[in-house]
Amino acid sequence: MYDSEKSPGGDAPAPPTADAGGPMRRVAGWVGALLAGAMARIVILLGATIVLARFLTPAEFGLASLITSIVVLLTVFAGGDAFEEALAQRKVLRKIHLEAVIGASWLFTTAIIAVAAILAVVAGPLFDEPAFWPLFAFGCVSIYANSITTTATALVRRRKRFQVIARGELIGAALGAAGAIGLAALGAGPWAVVALRVIMVSAVAVNLALASGVLLLPRLRLAPIRELAHFSSFSLGQRLATDGSYMVLNYAVATFFSVAAVGYFSMALRLTDPMRGVARSVSHNIAFSFFRARVEQADFARVFLNTLAVVSMLAFPAFLGIAAVAGLFIEVVVGTGWDESVPIVRVLAIGSALIIPLDLVATALNARGSPAHLFTQRLMGLGAMLVTLAATVAAGLSGLGAGLARAVGDVAEASYAMRALSRSLGVRPLAPLRAMAPQLLAAVVMAVAVNVLVAAMLGSAPKIVVLGVGVGVGAIIYGALVAALSSRARGWARQALAGRLRK
Repeated sequence: MYDSEKSPGGDAPAPPTADAGGPMRRVAGWVGALLAGAMARIVILLGATIVLARFLTPAEFGLASLITSIVVLLTVFAGGDAFEEALAQRKVLRKIHLEAVIGASWLFTTAIIAVAAILAVVAGPLFDEPAFWPLFAFGCVSIYANSITTTATALVRRRKRFQVIARGELIGAALGAAGAIGLAALGAGPWAVVALRVIMVSAVAVNLALASGVLLLPRLRLAPIRELAHFSSFSLGQRLATDGSYMVLNYAVATFFSVAAVGYFSMALRLTDPMRGVARSVSHNIAFSFFRARVEQADFARVFLNTLAVVSMLAFPAFLGIAAVAGLFIEVVVGTGWDESVPIVRVLAIGSALIIPLDLVATALNARGSPAHLFTQRLMGLGAMLVTLAATVAAGLSGLGAGLARAVGDVAEASYAMRALSRSLGVRPLAPLRAMAPQLLAAVVMAVAVNVLVAAMLGSAPKIVVLGVGVGVGAIIYGALVAALSSRARGWARQALAGRLRK
């Protein structure tokens, strides 16, 4: 039995307290421990995307994206993703709960592959691509591994060993990137992109399974699944709304425009979503324990607003910086032939900057046993996205229309999260705006300044030099502005300096 106090491999740390400065010191410590691994993973995946873009055409990228988007959605059903929060938060967790999730996942995955084989014979190739169904069956192999990742991650989260998750994801990214690049060099085309996911997910599963120290075997048991079903139903709903949106966007673009247009949209996603995914995962896993602690409302509000400030301090400059240099970055790093991805990158980056900090609202409500909020929030975003997508299709916008639809969905979700802050969490309506305002203002000024600087330097220096100067100057501008505008940042800097002087 794995209860909330102990789990295999050692004791879980005591719940965090709300003493002045204590929670934020722990947040800073965990962020420091995880951020290096997270950024290394982003660099690896970005590097793989850059290299693959040199070998593949937009149409090949588009075909691979059609496969991975539907595999990701099916992973929500069959890969056990919906059970992670229930397993991580359940007060009393038994081994049979974990093994039942794996057993159900493997059964459904096998059924999915069998249905794909039948459809390949009956329906024939989709979008006139003979490789569609074989690629789909290959991509589904990752679902088997994902169920192991889900259960192992839940165990590791219960012990608050977040660096183990970061290490596993880093190893998976490195192996997946190496395998995909090798296959692309051999002429594998879209198979290389799908292989990146299969290898990456499999490597993460092996690493986390070994780190958990628990041998789990698939078992077909219905009773444990029923015990997890109520909480998991909300996770399932919100994941369907999130991952279903990617599939809808991809298949709408392919249906009304072309597979190549999906490729341009996919490239933009691959340049922004690794950062988005890592930011969301790190902020959720670190903040969860603090939001779950039983503290007075005033203490909770202070912890929440401080955490919001930390996350926005990282998210705003990262995503608005991407938007500022998108055109030059794609030209220098990705290469020619991808110009249509530039405006898509910009709108996706702006949407991500808005939603990532406010996703902490869902983390707080999940930690307090209210998972229904995130389901509703994702539905709001999905609805706004679908309405915008219909309008952009009617207007003849292909990949850019899909990017605009996703960004509008992010804005809708952010608006709903702001509403829930005061109604469900009791945080004063203007408090989160004040917590984020200095970072947002600094990031906007930085992005505008970098954009102007880069435009002015083009033609007078090599483009790669211009890109490097733009990034460096942007970091200096943002750091100086945050120091000047944010009292929180100055306070944390003083605390950090005082701590080092005491040592």
